[in-house]
Amino acid sequence: MKNMPVIVDEREYWISRSVAVSCVVFAKNNDGELCVLINKRGTALFNPGKWNIPGGFIDYDENAEQCAKREVYEETGVDLSNNKLTFIDVNTEPLGKRQTIAIHYYTLLDRQVENIKLTNEFAEENEVDDIKFVPISKIKDYRNILTRDQEKYIMIAYDKLNSFNICKQNIC
Repeated sequence: MKNMPVIVDEREYWISRSVAVSCVVFAKNNDGELCVLINKRGTALFNPGKWNIPGGFIDYDENAEQCAKREVYEETGVDLSNNKLTFIDVNTEPLGKRQTIAIHYYTLLDRQVENIKLTNEFAEENEVDDIKFVPISKIKDYRNILTRDQEKYIMIAYDKLNSFNICKQNIC
């Protein structure tokens, strides 16, 4: 299918591939262990019951960082408005029917997991079934229930944190 314009309310929009953004959110627990924020997809989404990092599609008049912060807030209640996001990767490979372009970020919260209120009250109905912080040392236990490539981006973000000596933790 070729890109093409449509006119809605006298404004021109282009029909083309969609762009989605995700954000790997880290925080430490009371024991100092690094944890990652994940949510369980609800019945309204593709792959219901699978776990993933928060993310979604860019809205009109929104940039990628704004989208990442909005999606994390909507899906988990975690406010990233004062957090710097660090770019991980962009995937432009046309995979499957949707052929979504995916942009990935990460951030490290300065609050402990136990002090962060998680809620799906801002999410669309049946979008998010559960939310939790999982110790990075246990993320491999989710390997078969994470959506495609999620563990990969979690580990890339973890490696980037380690390269900056922000966290020192062995997760072999």
